[in-house]
Amino acid sequence: MSEKSKYESRLRATVGLVATFACCSVFGTLAQAETIGVSLETPADTYTVGDVVDVEVRATTSAILVGYGFDLAAGAELSYDSYAVGPGFVGVSSTPDGDGMAGLSFSATLDGVDILLGTARFDAISVGDVLIELSTTSGDLTEGFAQFGTGFFDVAAQPLALSILGPPDELPPAGGGGSPPGVPEPTTISLLAAGCLAMLRRRR
Repeated sequence: MSEKSKYESRLRATVGLVATFACCSVFGTLAQAETIGVSLETPADTYTVGDVVDVEVRATTSAILVGYGFDLAAGAELSYDSYAVGPGFVGVSSTPDGDGMAGLSFSATLDGVDILLGTARFDAISVGDVLIELSTTSGDLTEGFAQFGTGFFDVAAQPLALSILGPPDELPPAGGGGSPPGVPEPTTISLLAAGCLAMLRRRR
């Protein structure tokens, strides 16, 4: 697919997402909203400054999901890089906040357990403990979780806690480093040896 075709596809998805969410806003009060569970997952819970941190956003629902958009809030320890939609979704060309965390599905079968909505990539830039939280912005027509035919899902999202450590050259060596307790430094040993030699010479 050419770059022009990719752009046109994402542009259509953006228009479709806004139209879908607008319809959900109009008809959302006509039916009981289902709940969608959203989790944030990473391969590890500890990273080092300089690492790339890929956060998978996964959903579980018994109703059909036709589109979504959200924000991920993280601390200053992480710098946002990019977002890639999961299988079955088309990414949008732009979102009002510029992060691109939105997708539209043209399939009527996107329901079930552990659906990969997409992957957000961050760079670890400073040391500290981080809490990543998912949220949606009221009034943003590209945010929310749209349910097929009945409006928006109620969202139950779990935050993700991570720890960012310093670079390897700033970490203490295994065992605490330095000389073992009770073992003299090389300079001390040399001084003791010189003192012993001097005492032997005096006795002679």
